[in-house]
Amino acid sequence: MYNIAFLGDERLLSFYRPAGIAIFSPENEQEVRSTLRKLQQESYSVVFVTETVYEMASKVIEEHNRGFLPAITVLPSFGEQKQLGMQRLNGLIEKGLWGSGNSRK
Repeated sequence: MYNIAFLGDERLLSFYRPAGIAIFSPENEQEVRSTLRKLQQESYSVVFVTETVYEMASKVIEEHNRGFLPAITVLPSFGEQKQLGMQRLNGLIEKGLWGSGNSRK
């Protein structure tokens, strides 16, 4: 069975805990790395991260996204929303449409 996890600000935890989602509040890039490694080993299929966590450890998150599971999705952080999830999704769509080496003409 696959599970869902959330990595983000403790202020948002109350929204996810009642849904049975595993909650983690990493404070640095190393904690993000070790948490994602643990979630991958424990067969988590979806991991939601806030924009704050994504900014803190984007390289680590992208490394884990190269594999099939878990799928990592960026959600708005508490307070200021930077649209990082939308930017990332747009980048993935363009990469899929035009290929990594091709440019739009």
